[in-house]
Amino acid sequence: MGISKQSFHQKMERLNYKRIENSQLLLVIADVRKDHPTMCVRDMYYLLRPINIGRDAFEAFCSHQGLMSKRVTNFQRTTDSCGVIRFENLINNTPINTLNQVWQSDITYFEVAGKFYYLTFIMDAFSRRIIGYSVSKRLTTENTTLPALSMAIKLRQKQRLNISDVILHSDGGGQYYDTNFLSLTFNFGSNALVTGGVSPPG
Repeated sequence: MGISKQSFHQKMERLNYKRIENSQLLLVIADVRKDHPTMCVRDMYYLLRPINIGRDAFEAFCSHQGLMSKRVTNFQRTTDSCGVIRFENLINNTPINTLNQVWQSDITYFEVAGKFYYLTFIMDAFSRRIIGYSVSKRLTTENTTLPALSMAIKLRQKQRLNISDVILHSDGGGQYYDTNFLSLTFNFGSNALVTGGVSPPG
């Protein structure tokens, strides 16, 4: 067909990266809509400043997901996750009784001087201590989950605590099943759990 394997794989990587960002953007938009039920999506676009999607595409995206100015109380739709294998939830009915048994992570937004920023945190479920975080203007993996997880790992290494059996629990946004993020978790032998996320490769 006149298309090299390299070009094909590069295109697939770009499409997958866009899906990853859109999946987490969808969760943030839903949070903003709950907090600001009457905010128009155009104002939301300029506040969130998503990099990978234009204004008109953003408005169409919100419309398709049922996240226009009318508040949605039963949120059902998700972004395209074709080819994504979800993790099972490993912490259902599991008592948490020690450090580094379960880390919980989430990405949310906060507003400062009329601009939105993204806050990613990782909390030890037993101690309830925030052990890793990042603050960013962009919703990419490199600016959110990767630096937060790296901070958590460095802290536990400094404390000389074993993290090989940690279960990482999250909301399943795309930044938690990004290849680079998963590679970091597997390098330390952790059980990367992403509720609604993907299963480990191999």
